[in-house]
Amino acid sequence: MKRINPNVVPSDGYKFKDTDGVEISGKNWVDLLSNVISYRKQNKVSTKGTSLEILAYACARHPQLCSETSQQVDLPGAHKLNPLKSRVIQWLLRTPKRPKDHVTKPEVEARRQICRSCPMNKPFVGASECRSCNHALGNLQERIFGSYRQSPGVFGCDVYGVDLTIATWLQKPQVMNGEIEGVAPPACWVISGS
Repeated sequence: MKRINPNVVPSDGYKFKDTDGVEISGKNWVDLLSNVISYRKQNKVSTKGTSLEILAYACARHPQLCSETSQQVDLPGAHKLNPLKSRVIQWLLRTPKRPKDHVTKPEVEARRQICRSCPMNKPFVGASECRSCNHALGNLQERIFGSYRQSPGVFGCDVYGVDLTIATWLQKPQVMNGEIEGVAPPACWVISGS
């Protein structure tokens, strides 16, 4: 695998040509990755593996930037982006305030049990992350649900980009087809609503 030297700037700047021929640029590797992800989401294209595509593209165009390594690699600074958190925030912004279509408490618990054992259930807020971002996220959650308390072991769905504590209460969470990334396990209740 290749690794980019983060201390070397490409001679023509931080650029990537997407599969549709559009050239996207950024101020640094993280900005470029963020711009490519935004572009792909706008065009309803999967964002999985984007950082590795940019890495391969950069190394093919500028071999002097890259060196061989046997370790897991990514773009410099890519770990700073949290795509799941962004997707959950977008979902929360679209979710109506205090939705009326709720499922029963036993149904909520049954759904949460499924989510707790699902590999797509991933944390999207961490104590080490930006406090103001986490505060804004909490405000969105309370706007929708009133008093919000994170359900133990239930986080965000990496396939559907929803906050599972809230989604498990909703009759049928609104999910946009262009925002589905990957394939949910067969036991998943999110799309079927049951």
